[in-house]
Amino acid sequence: MGQLTIDVKSLEDRRVDRRWHVLQPKPTLSKKKKEDDEAKKLGKLELAVRWKHNPERVIQLPEAFHQDDLLDQQPNYLQICLVRARKLKIMDKSRLASGGSSDPLVHFSLDGESVTSTTKKKNLRPVWVEYFELPIEDEQQTLSLKMEDYEQFSSNQVMGLCKVEMSMLKGRETFRKWLELLDEDNKEAGWVEIALRWAHDAKRVLELPEEFTEPETEENLSKEANELLVCLLRGKNLPVMDKNLLSSGGSSDPCAFLNLDGEKRKSRVIKKNINPQWMQTFRFPCDDGLNVTLQCDIEDYDLKGNDFMGAISAF
Repeated sequence: MGQLTIDVKSLEDRRVDRRWHVLQPKPTLSKKKKEDDEAKKLGKLELAVRWKHNPERVIQLPEAFHQDDLLDQQPNYLQICLVRARKLKIMDKSRLASGGSSDPLVHFSLDGESVTSTTKKKNLRPVWVEYFELPIEDEQQTLSLKMEDYEQFSSNQVMGLCKVEMSMLKGRETFRKWLELLDEDNKEAGWVEIALRWAHDAKRVLELPEEFTEPETEENLSKEANELLVCLLRGKNLPVMDKNLLSSGGSSDPCAFLNLDGEKRKSRVIKKNINPQWMQTFRFPCDDGLNVTLQCDIEDYDLKGNDFMGAISAF
């Protein structure tokens, strides 16, 4: 019979808008039909419209977002809540009619670590409210989000992508926001609401050996340092050196070689691990004060000869 369009954005001041609206014909490409429709009297419709806040519609975040009382400690993990999404792309077209749906799921990744949500079947406005945690080191890192359409018998299809720079998070405040998704062609692909927060978990901290934490005597502090203590704690996201023969992926057998002014030390080998944890302490004599550099090479152990993985120079 007729239709009308209301610009609800103009009601941002919360005022009540009550008026009569003239019904309009459907848009058409035919010039004659357009003239015929404009000549018709389709009537009017009285509407009253107003924006309001309904607290019952607010989706509450998990309790874990409020369980961090170690505010004086450096953050060491990221709290993530995948809340919901809207205006998602139709990936599974209907064969018998127009329209269709999607089966969205979301991957979060941060510096090689990743977590994945559940799949919401046939839903373009999914609600998850799912909680995840990822280790974090500093604000220079970037959180990547990838939404996919689940496929049972083939590879998932990418629906949308977005990124969040950790520098956007301020202190321990909760960052909750709708983020725009872009597909692989950089076109609009919907919106996703997430909440992020830095937090500290004492269980994630590797305790240093006592010799690193015990205070020196006043007598020793008054004398020049002549020994360097080095604790090799752990590695993260090391390169895969031993590829799997029958499938993708692989692992490595890392060991560390430390050199300080000609004094050399070697760690133990951690088998099949690209995130090794050593927790080994080494002592180096140091007669040249602080004018030395510690060199550390990481190699993949092999009976036929080690393969170089990477190196750092420190101090």
